[in-house]
Amino acid sequence: MSGAPGEGTAEEPEVPGELRRALDDMPAPDARAEFRSELKRRFVAGASERAEPEAALAAWRVPAARAAFRAELRRRFVAAPRAARARLWSVPRALAAGLIAAAALVVLFAPWGGRDGPWSAVDYAGSPTVAIDGRPVSYGDRATLSARLEAGGCRLVTTETFRAYRSEELLLELAPGSDVRLLPRAADGMLVIELASGGLRVSTAPGLGERVLIRTPQAEVALAGRAVGVEVLAEGTCICCLDGRARVTPRAEGQGAGRTLGDDEAYLVWNDARPPLELDHVVHRDELSALSAASAGRLY
Repeated sequence: MSGAPGEGTAEEPEVPGELRRALDDMPAPDARAEFRSELKRRFVAGASERAEPEAALAAWRVPAARAAFRAELRRRFVAAPRAARARLWSVPRALAAGLIAAAALVVLFAPWGGRDGPWSAVDYAGSPTVAIDGRPVSYGDRATLSARLEAGGCRLVTTETFRAYRSEELLLELAPGSDVRLLPRAADGMLVIELASGGLRVSTAPGLGERVLIRTPQAEVALAGRAVGVEVLAEGTCICCLDGRARVTPRAEGQGAGRTLGDDEAYLVWNDARPPLELDHVVHRDELSALSAASAGRLY
């Protein structure tokens, strides 16, 4: 209803949608006899047409609502917000569930996203050492050992079996007499290990793909799984896959495209131009089985 020029217009109070629908669904109460009588009298007398709307409204007394109508209105008003709150809560609850699932995926795959985690030497007796860039480091010196391995770009030479665990990613075992270089982590998250001599065995966390690359003079091996071994021999590079997957690519021309090994398969890439040889048995099966068992409480 408009007021005088220049005056503000009163805004209609906002009625919640649930309450509006509840009111629309309610049956209209019958008008009281005195209300009908007064309306009829004014209509006949022409008062409704002659009187100014504001004056007519000011003079009109709104009849009190019946007790039954008030009770029904109260019941619907109280019930409506509950239903509305239940529907509104279903949206953030579903959103929260989605965010929790996404967070779980982030936590699961974050270690392979290029972010480094701590290394530590495990399963050793006494005080064995490993030479890192020519400097002996005790297996018990966890801080120095982790810092040097974490930085990458270092050379490791072992005289005894060296087993190291990288948090949530892999278990790495170097055989005695191994000479390896651990390269800095690549931008794509790949961990590259150059094996010049000796052998290594690797167990990676499940479901994370081929994120470890072993590079020898004869082959490149992208591996994943619970127990995969690579050994540099006088004849060439031997790859043994006890439990997992190893994609082998010969480095010399003319040796073919290589192949992907599955469980309980072995492959030899010669140090000359001969085509690679498929072996009929897995070498160092006991050592690979022991590594697989050791990964059970850490990665699996």
